[in-house]
Amino acid sequence: MSILVIVDHANAALDPSTHGTVGAAAIIATFTGLDVHVLVAGRDGLGAAEAATRIAGVSKVILADGQDAILAVEKIAGDYLHFLAPATVRGKCLAMELAEKLGLAPIDAVTAILNAETIQQAIAAGRVSGVAPTSEATSVITVNVADFDEAAAEGGGAVLHKMDPRVMYLPQPLEFEEAQSSRTSVDFDKRSSNVLKHAAVFRALSNKLETAVSESRALHERIRLARQPCID
Repeated sequence: MSILVIVDHANAALDPSTHGTVGAAAIIATFTGLDVHVLVAGRDGLGAAEAATRIAGVSKVILADGQDAILAVEKIAGDYLHFLAPATVRGKCLAMELAEKLGLAPIDAVTAILNAETIQQAIAAGRVSGVAPTSEATSVITVNVADFDEAAAEGGGAVLHKMDPRVMYLPQPLEFEEAQSSRTSVDFDKRSSNVLKHAAVFRALSNKLETAVSESRALHERIRLARQPCID
């Protein structure tokens, strides 16, 4: 199990909030012994992901290029105990949505991590201590990055893992035929045969529709003529 930092980026550049969020994750890692991973999701994120591999204290960077961050996290959530995002507008929205999907209450605006069981949160004009994530409980946290030391931008050597987009958006198979007995495999010839069957069905349906339309037009024409007054 590990800690996942979900970062924002503008194409090749990591958002300035990244290093403070990683700094907070590093403190949790100190108390729990967990590794720190970084997720870079969205379009054109390769440059940002490569920059993230150089951040001190990060052992793995996951690039979900062109993919939605929440969908990406859902696929790998089972590998992580703690999810961190910066306490920006986008980070808070992301944390709220992720926490809801995981059935958790997000821990917002963390200003300090005192130990494995106690954190400090910003509430309105003051601060209040509260129960923090432990090594057993899963948590979704947003970080007030200004209150944490930033992780060094250089000096790390994390592994870069590219998430396969086909795994993210694998479409469900479409069934056109009536229910048949279960089959363990379908070869290319059978699939081709099914396509031909579907084409034949569609052609027959098209012919029926064309016939119905023609009959309807003829009926309307007869009604129109019947309503016209006779002219001697």
